[in-house]
Amino acid sequence: MPPLDGIQQQIYYERGGRKVRYLLLSTVKSGQWEVALWANVEGKLQVWAGDGDATRSSEIIDSIKGGMIHVEERGNNGLKLVIHAPKTPVTVYLDSEDTVAYLPKLLDGAFEAEITSLTAKLVNLRATLARQPGGPSGSQGGRTNPTTPPKKMAAPPANASRLQPNQKRDDTVLSWVGVRTAQATIRQGKNNWEPVL
Repeated sequence: MPPLDGIQQQIYYERGGRKVRYLLLSTVKSGQWEVALWANVEGKLQVWAGDGDATRSSEIIDSIKGGMIHVEERGNNGLKLVIHAPKTPVTVYLDSEDTVAYLPKLLDGAFEAEITSLTAKLVNLRATLARQPGGPSGSQGGRTNPTTPPKKMAAPPANASRLQPNQKRDDTVLSWVGVRTAQATIRQGKNNWEPVL
């Protein structure tokens, strides 16, 4: 797809004391750059169209997306679209056209923009899924087992002490449950209970 194809931008212009909102639609057909401006003027849908020089396409795209454009009126119900590109502005002369003949181009432009937007969202979603743990990987054809069974801990040998190595061997911990729960420890060589809180 050529870089200038499918670009849309809104332009606000004051015309006869009233603000008019134009929709710029840029298309490329057979290597020719076509520009159309759509507007609802006094309840009537109007379109102006013309061809432009696309030799500075990257500068034109940056200027359009940056809002560096404006519309001027000219004679015979025509418009002049001025794109403020770096160094010198690009001017496209637009003439009033039959609205019905240009409706398919408007629909094509709207569908292209929607398809481009959905494609970009799909690419972002796939990239997000690929970054997540357990996401699709190329070696398994995009399929992985999302849940792996937990490893079972080996049971201690029957003769092994249940005390952990970092616990003191001379302490035995007892617990009992009554009206209140308390813990006590019996120290070797002592016959008294010391509560542990």
